Amino acid sequence: MAKGTIDFFNPTNGVTVDVSWTFQDGGAVSTDTTRYSELGSSGDEIANALAAKRSSTEFTFIHSGTGETLVIPSAGTVSNGWHVDRVAISWSRDQMRPKMTLSCHRHDNGNAHESGSCRTYASSLDSIPVVAFGVPTSFGAAFALDANSVVDLRSASYTLECSHVDENGHDGTELAGDNYDGRETLQVELTGSATAEDYTSSWDCTSDANSPSQMGATASSFTFEHHVAHTVQSNG
Repeated sequence: MAKGTIDFFNPTNGVTVDVSWTFQDGGAVSTDTTRYSELGSSGDEIANALAAKRSSTEFTFIHSGTGETLVIPSAGTVSNGWHVDRVAISWSRDQMRPKMTLSCHRHDNGNAHESGSCRTYASSLDSIPVVAFGVPTSFGAAFALDANSVVDLRSASYTLECSHVDENGHDGTELAGDNYDGRETLQVELTGSATAEDYTSSWDCTSDANSPSQMGATASSFTFEHHVAHTVQSNG
């Protein structure tokens, strides 16, 4: 007997974040399992087994708080069994409030990640202002537009992530995992031909572009990168 269901309007939030963020969408789980196989002398399979089951998902939030600055979750945090691999926040001149997407994973057999089991990485940008609409002109040490500049922000995106390593135990299931090398990236797009005199930044500028248009204003874009050390030592 078929037992599937048809659901509408039923996204599922699986993580806990600051109350200034309101859940919008997400919870679609994708699961991957490694298939191990051995061949016999004839070249055909004689045995197989499934192991190392791993699920991944994303949760999207919109900022609804009234505080002066954004509260950004730490990468590497474990919430309700989900390990936060990546935090991504976006702003746009056509968007009311910033949106945040958390990319996560968990292990469905063996030892699941637990709260406090992994090193975490906090954002170094603790002063991004909350704006009523659009894009802020300052992102702390990463980027700040000069008050006298004639160019202006179109969009911005910020990511905070860390590398993650998992170790399997003797039976092929998850034994333990932890994090290393926290990284922050800020990408900004501006209307106008921006130069180094139009902004300040203490991060490394890894790319820049200037894009003329036949149907509108020239656009500029910059990508800045910064690495952070872990803020919480794992218990594992």
